[in-house]
Amino acid sequence: MFYKIVNPTRKIYVWIHVDDTLVAATHIEDIEEFKESIRKRFQITVNEQADQHLGVNLKKHPDGSISLTQSKLLKNIFDEFLEEAKRGRKRLSVPMRTSQRDEDDSPYDRRSYLHLLGMLNYLLRSRPDISTALAFASTKAVSPTHSDYQRLLDVVYYLWGSKHLGLKIHPGDPQTPLQLRCYVDASYLTHADGRGHTGYCLCLGSMGSFYSKSVKQPLVATSSTHAEIKALYQLTIDLIYIIGLCDELERDIELPAIVFEDNAPTIQLTDGLSAKAKKSKHFMMLINFVKEQVLMGLIEVQKIPSKDNVADMLTKALDWKEFESKACRILGVDSLDENRGEGKPIR
Repeated sequence: MFYKIVNPTRKIYVWIHVDDTLVAATHIEDIEEFKESIRKRFQITVNEQADQHLGVNLKKHPDGSISLTQSKLLKNIFDEFLEEAKRGRKRLSVPMRTSQRDEDDSPYDRRSYLHLLGMLNYLLRSRPDISTALAFASTKAVSPTHSDYQRLLDVVYYLWGSKHLGLKIHPGDPQTPLQLRCYVDASYLTHADGRGHTGYCLCLGSMGSFYSKSVKQPLVATSSTHAEIKALYQLTIDLIYIIGLCDELERDIELPAIVFEDNAPTIQLTDGLSAKAKKSKHFMMLINFVKEQVLMGLIEVQKIPSKDNVADMLTKALDWKEFESKACRILGVDSLDENRGEGKPIR
């Protein structure tokens, strides 16, 4: 990304990926000047509406919000896999199973598995609600089974029932500082090798997430608190980058960033009030790093009930009601659909 800040009220941003470029500016004449300078050296085509970038469709709504969808990629997925995904299914369910079905541990063709997994992973740009299912599916990429492939088809069928959805980014007031609201969670001993799972999302309001992450933890945690601290540490690393980026772009941001955490011992360790600190020496480096950011006023860790923690859906399988509520918030929409029913997937 390149940018030019003429003064606090006149700015231009240029995002380039190979030969696909997106330009935004506060003054239209700056965009025209940029186009003319590029035309002197390259042959270019211009889409004045800026309604697509890297396969992501951008639709602006009257309230200023923007919806991100990937209709072409979805169509390709449905053309290739939908008929297979529909077999034996009567109603929509969450993209990650909450209970085990009959398992088929026979090996599945790895190339075919990675083909579907890769297509679905690219869809995460506009559908963070399938992040957890794909994060767990990615751990099976080396030696997938037929059951693992069926779980990917679960995701395809869920997408078919919710194909009208996308990620909705809500606008902020350019005259007021940005307020970062972050949700973080971790699950302990989730994977077969004893490792936990990290999930967090970053929002600029109560609805919608502009960045989310669901990933297997690289090392085995020794307790649930250890797993939570590892997740909080990783979130803090990303927050430092985002806050630094806003500072470089001269976009005011209100500090501290609010981090919502549902694990009470983790919060106590970061504010120095925990009696468990002596038992946590093996991961004290992580604790002290987070505590330092709290003392510097970069972040503030607040307690939130698990039922209200959006990041909960980024670490584990949930039942439909809880999944729907949290998926709506991470996608920035009011409802997935009020008319779903047996035999009637989400329109």
